[in-house]
Amino acid sequence: MRRALFLALAAALTGCLSGSYGRTNGDQPLPAERMAELRAGETDLTACLAAFGAPRWVWEQPAKGGGEGAVLVWGWLDESDFALSLSVPLGEQASANFDYRQLDARTQGLVLFFDQRWILCDWRSGLLVELTRDLRPRPAFLEEDA
Repeated sequence: MRRALFLALAAALTGCLSGSYGRTNGDQPLPAERMAELRAGETDLTACLAAFGAPRWVWEQPAKGGGEGAVLVWGWLDESDFALSLSVPLGEQASANFDYRQLDARTQGLVLFFDQRWILCDWRSGLLVELTRDLRPRPAFLEEDA
């Protein structure tokens, strides 16, 4: 145990140890009470836009039950974090360091699914990376390309 502690301390002293505090804020969280008012088969696009404002993304998707539909996505991030990083030299020309951050993996969001009449079919909230994993934006073709 002492040997492992000594080796860790020696590596830290020969390397560069740094710390940071950060605050990330992107867009405002959507009101939970407005999300609770969403009703599949009843709520229309106009009501959703009035409640939540402009979405971050809009994708054309096949609607549940057939036909064309759309997916509208809102997202927000509000968090604080403290980080430590350690860089240890491995020789004159090389060093080892590690730092990993993926902002999208921590972004919360709301995903609304609409049918071709712009009536809400379904909705989900949670981490955007999970909510949009199976959604693929369809390519848009210009008439001259078709």
